[in-house]
Amino acid sequence: DIGSIPGAFGIKKVFPNPFNAQTTIEFSLPQASGVTIKVFDVIGRQISVLVEQKRFLAGNHSISWNAKNISSGIYFVRVENENNTSVRKLMLIK
Repeated sequence: DIGSIPGAFGIKKVFPNPFNAQTTIEFSLPQASGVTIKVFDVIGRQISVLVEQKRFLAGNHSISWNAKNISSGIYFVRVENENNTSVRKLMLIK
């Protein structure tokens, strides 16, 4: 619901997934907090920092990842704030 406050922290949806070059990560925050969003490869190397301790209000948010210069493969997006962490698998196919 637009304007409603979500009941839980987490990644709601990643679309498209699998994706070619760009995907959107939707996440929810039950309260305002500083958020960090990073992408890692399958062996745990950090590939990209999408957001570093950016303050978001409570609600549903989305951010895009443009992976045009990244090789095909499986990646993991991690969304975290002071109290929570959520991880989702991404598949980049070129």
